[in-house]
Amino acid sequence: MINVVTTNNKSIIGPKEIGKIFQKKIPDIKIPLPEKLINELIEEGWLFVFRYNFGQPRFDLKNSESIYADLYEIHVPSMELETASKRSDLLTFAIDIENQETICECIKTGWVMISSGMDQIPELNYLEQTEFMLGIFKKLKVKGDIFQNLDFENLDNFYQAKNKIEKFIDYDHQRAVNDLAQMKINQYRHSLIEFIYDSMVIYLSTGEIYMRDKHSWTKSKNKSDTFVVVGEHLCPNLLGYADCEPFFSNQDVDFSLSIGLKDICKY
Repeated sequence: MINVVTTNNKSIIGPKEIGKIFQKKIPDIKIPLPEKLINELIEEGWLFVFRYNFGQPRFDLKNSESIYADLYEIHVPSMELETASKRSDLLTFAIDIENQETICECIKTGWVMISSGMDQIPELNYLEQTEFMLGIFKKLKVKGDIFQNLDFENLDNFYQAKNKIEKFIDYDHQRAVNDLAQMKINQYRHSLIEFIYDSMVIYLSTGEIYMRDKHSWTKSKNKSDTFVVVGEHLCPNLLGYADCEPFFSNQDVDFSLSIGLKDICKY
């Protein structure tokens, strides 16, 4: 059973809101950051979301050209997934099945800070987005000792990798995807299932659509070894996903960051 709840602070979706949404008792774990820093990060456009895994080790999402996560209720268009509506960990998915590919991902319990409308970025391909992300992370590093635990490439290593990838990104797509996937900084992009979870709980607790009219280029890959983009813009009022080659750029294709505070704060 999924509930719609309301919260006074639309920038923080905590255990209380998650418990109400899923009608579950959730441990009351506080954000492991000083209140002053939390408020400063919110002013800069960061959101805080508490993720909770309800016991299943992973999510299995059947992949086709489009997969939709309905934010209101579960729709199961295939008898094969008839039991999905009984699984609390599956959240609210409407799944269109065209083939047998499965993307397997999991939600880890804990607080995350996610980006939301921090910058108006130009049309960038996946590599150029990664370079843009580097600037955001450099700003975080100066905010205190906590963010010193962020693990990403230094400038020299990044630009060595960037110069190499630029030589073949337009024609050797699989090699480019593999090299980009190995970059530490790209591990801080949303995965597909993380984006779906965050979008859903934000909507159900605030009534707002996360990254409205945009796609987010995730770190998730499909069977063709191509990065997946996901967003409400693919299908109004629903979340949809598709894949894009790494050289592609479009004004509607953005990125979103997902930083697990458990990993950097060691709580």
